[in-house]
Amino acid sequence: MPNSIKEKAEQEKDAQNRGLSALEEGNRFFNEGNYAKAIAKYSLASRQGNNKAIALMKRAKCHAKNGNTDQAKDDYTSAINSGLSGSDLAAAKAELARLK
Repeated sequence: MPNSIKEKAEQEKDAQNRGLSALEEGNRFFNEGNYAKAIAKYSLASRQGNNKAIALMKRAKCHAKNGNTDQAKDDYTSAINSGLSGSDLAAAKAELARLK
C-alpha cells in the first residue's frame, strides 16, 4: 500500500480512537491552517449527514481561504438550502453576498 493511502488510513483510525468526528477533525485542520485537509474532513462530514449544513458552511470558508470563490459560493448556497438556521444562516448569507 502506498504511503499516502496508508498514512490516511492511520490518521482516520487515530481520529476514531480519539472519538473525533469528521467535523471535529475538519475544525482541527482549519484551525491549523491546513485547508485542504479540512475540506476533505468537512466533505466526509457532509456525506455522513452529521450536521451537513454546518459542514458545508465550514467547507465554504476553506474554499474562500484558498481563493476558490466559485466553490465557496456553491457550498454556501448548498449550506443555506440544507437547513441552516439562526446566526449560522445569517453568516452564510452574508458571506455569500460578500463573495458575489
